[in-house]
Amino acid sequence: MEYNEDERAEAAREAATALQLDPNQIEVHAALASIACRTDDLPQCLDEYRRVLKLDPTDSTMRAAYAGRLAYIGYIDEALPQIRMAWDVDPLSPESSLLYPWLLDVKGRHDEALPLYTVNPHLTDLRWFNAVWRRDYAAARDLAAAMPKDSKFTDSFIAASEALLDPLRWPQVQPRIAGKYASIEQPDIDRETAMRDIDAWWTPQVSPVPIFLWVPEFAHVRGSAAFQDFLVRHHILDYWRSHGFPTQCRPAGDGAHCD
Repeated sequence: MEYNEDERAEAAREAATALQLDPNQIEVHAALASIACRTDDLPQCLDEYRRVLKLDPTDSTMRAAYAGRLAYIGYIDEALPQIRMAWDVDPLSPESSLLYPWLLDVKGRHDEALPLYTVNPHLTDLRWFNAVWRRDYAAARDLAAAMPKDSKFTDSFIAASEALLDPLRWPQVQPRIAGKYASIEQPDIDRETAMRDIDAWWTPQVSPVPIFLWVPEFAHVRGSAAFQDFLVRHHILDYWRSHGFPTQCRPAGDGAHCD
């Protein structure tokens, strides 16, 4: 659900009223976190998650959501211990079983991530990327073949798997992968094009897709002009300047350089 300015203001007024009655209402702080995150108000977004976790440190769903938000804006080293805590509380929750192996992949720890994907059998798309990054293209082919036939992405994963096994096929599979997640695995993809694709997949919901941006294998994408625009447009650069840059990033002129 998206919020316009009027809806956000109304929700904020209702939340303020509720908090006057009871400042420790977890549901209200969670709602405020959601609204702030969806409108790129990063300080309030993350502060509200911290308030929730201070009120209930055992809430694995909210801790996983907090880890996801940290990871979205590049704080992978801060996100990992948070998702590990959520995993320790409930490794079977959809949020923990998705984000913990995925964040290990984002750190380049692909072998560690692999066995954790078995907890949630529905993560075949993320497991596909894990196989690709481990250069196990045969496993990637088998995972693609097992994906739901009615998914709009299945054929693109199958096509990319064919090309990874036989690089001469990349030109032939291009129409099948254009604009799909698998397209960013093309060996010669232009970094501006790749960044525009990742930007188009960015969503305000808790989703693993936007975290593609921080995977080591896509470091070249972070050298694009589109990346700098992305940091400004989503107020990420402003947040870094006020709260500290992530481990892999540092100030550079009017923007940031991220390894």
